[in-house]
Amino acid sequence: MYARKKSCGIGNKILTYLEEQAKELGYNRIVLETRKCNENAVIFYLNNGYQAINNYGKYKIYQKQYVLEKIFDTNCHNCLRLRFSYSLIKTAL
Repeated sequence: MYARKKSCGIGNKILTYLEEQAKELGYNRIVLETRKCNENAVIFYLNNGYQAINNYGKYKIYQKQYVLEKIFDTNCHNCLRLRFSYSLIKTAL
């Protein structure tokens, strides 16, 4: 997700729309990836309720990105994952 104009709320509107669509389609979480060097994106997702999780799949071998997730249904037992704390990520930036 990219917006040319910053601080206009466009990113929040797009993200909110995508999350609403995911919920309507029955998804209980969103998982995404962003590069660690893209500090604005990392902060944006953290501020919108996403948490870093362990890299998985094709991202497992890469160290230059964060995999982040947002869980909509906190009672979903199969969605629980080991998370890094916000302060750990903040320190890494």
